[in-house]
Amino acid sequence: MTFRHFATLLCVLAAPLFGVVAPLRAETPLAAVPVPDVEAVTAAHAEFWRAYEKRDLWRVSLVWDTADDTISAAFPASSTISVSWSNIQESFRRSFSHNRDIKIDVRTLRTNREGDVAWVLSAVRFEAIQTQTGQFVLLDRMLTTEIYRLKDSAWRLVHYHGHYPGFRPQAEDPATMVAAPTRPAPTDSPAWQAHERFVAAFSAKDLGAMFGLLSSEKDGSAMQPMSPIPFLGPENVVASWKKTFADVEALTIEPLKVVVSESGSVAWITEHSQYHIAFKAQPDLVQHFHNVLTTYLLRKEAGQWQIVHYHAHLGFAFEDHEH
Repeated sequence: MTFRHFATLLCVLAAPLFGVVAPLRAETPLAAVPVPDVEAVTAAHAEFWRAYEKRDLWRVSLVWDTADDTISAAFPASSTISVSWSNIQESFRRSFSHNRDIKIDVRTLRTNREGDVAWVLSAVRFEAIQTQTGQFVLLDRMLTTEIYRLKDSAWRLVHYHGHYPGFRPQAEDPATMVAAPTRPAPTDSPAWQAHERFVAAFSAKDLGAMFGLLSSEKDGSAMQPMSPIPFLGPENVVASWKKTFADVEALTIEPLKVVVSESGSVAWITEHSQYHIAFKAQPDLVQHFHNVLTTYLLRKEAGQWQIVHYHAHLGFAFEDHEH
């Protein structure tokens, strides 16, 4: 009951890969959104997954902007966000060491470009043989967000977020939580300030304020931890939040680590938080969840920073997962 309620909450909020699962339901077709000049982005996206399938870390590194110490990643089976190439490459190294005979089938759901930044949303089928046991591994549908930035005439990956809805981490013992965490230092970035207002509105279950911070454009989207397909459009996202809040008595969000990046009219914020939630079914019982990993993608529209894409999941270390 504890995790089921939290999974419902995370569904609308919006490393190494293991697990054998049954196929998920078929995808709902996505509405086409015309995007100019994305051929080079598509090529970089395809090369990233070809290199991953070949377990070629050097080729993977060529896709990333490894010289930028603020590049970041939220991996499916990691308990925190990775920042800088030295940390990101270790997660890829672990994945490659644990898996062989990898087969990747990528379905691009949507590609968007805004100036020198582009983002690609995908559903990925992952097959492999587990190196240590020889077990066949099938993750039939991972959801991924990739953010690319144009640099020196080439599109380089600056952020990756992937998760698999089939993973079911359990609720946390309160003893494992960070007691009285130090809130990440605020910046004078208007994008950061928009993110802060959104977190505050979510904590207060203020749907009106949340809606006001979402992009009104049709390319808005959200990838949710327990859903195999994304929500599209602000009305759909907010309607789902409304349904979820009906079960929530109160909640508190405590950011532990936040990384803010901006380029022109686009910003992306990667956040590692812990949640404290009281559900209406048991209002006197506060349930605790840490390692909530979230990506916010914001775009400046009419002079205001609006959230155009949201991707969240409950991160965990692979060693803690029952498999």
